[in-house]
Amino acid sequence: CFIYMGGCKNSNEALFIKFLARLPVDVLILNPDLNTKCCLSDTLLYEINYAGSLAADKYPRENTEVHIGTAAYHAERELDTVMYQDSGMYRNQQYSKAVSVTLRTMYEEISILWNQEMKYRPNFSIVGNTVNLPVIFAKVCGIKEGDIRQYWAGIRQLLGKEAFLIKQVPYLNAAEYNPVKAHATEFFKNGKVQKNKIKAHQSYQYGVLRDDVQEHILDKLQLLIDQKVIKGTFVNGTEYTIISTVLNMKKEILRMIQKFDFTKINPKV
Repeated sequence: CFIYMGGCKNSNEALFIKFLARLPVDVLILNPDLNTKCCLSDTLLYEINYAGSLAADKYPRENTEVHIGTAAYHAERELDTVMYQDSGMYRNQQYSKAVSVTLRTMYEEISILWNQEMKYRPNFSIVGNTVNLPVIFAKVCGIKEGDIRQYWAGIRQLLGKEAFLIKQVPYLNAAEYNPVKAHATEFFKNGKVQKNKIKAHQSYQYGVLRDDVQEHILDKLQLLIDQKVIKGTFVNGTEYTIISTVLNMKKEILRMIQKFDFTKINPKV
């Protein structure tokens, strides 16, 4: 008996099965997943169809390899499709990739947009599986109308639980111990951040973060180097300083990144 799992996916497979069926061979085709179509059509074929469906990537050798979704599971998947696709509603941590889009704002708009969730800010959008994040990047010089009291009141208003306050510069001290610094040259070859080598190295500190957060940080590290935002990149080895700095961020900042849901309130510095 010849048992074929998964159904015929092209004309060559269908022709081979037809050939076997005309020999003294029993042929049984099993296609438990109704979402996978079998292209075989033959007048000799005895076809049995059932309403139930089972996704099976391979023939299970043990019963433990079979995964069957409950009614509640399938209901949740259907709910995801209805509620969380192009509806303006999002699950927690639904997206793992994001691109920053800098907003050009007036001074008065900063306090209005500051604590808004990402999805309510202007120019928020989702393309495929990537979220376009409208972010504020602003420098305020001087005091508006010389009102010092209002100036400090405005700053206190911006200092919430999502804000990280830097009280003095430089924030980073080159003399502080950095376990990544000695190995930075190993982590960047031929213009590419060596993700696998970084993750496997003993100096890597981000293994406790979710996998998608780690990937996001490493992707942004590559982007920061590629865009040459920091002066000296690819000129005097500044790219290695960037790598050692990004891979040695303080725990307070890492907690904010780990917690950040791309559709909700973003961290602030």
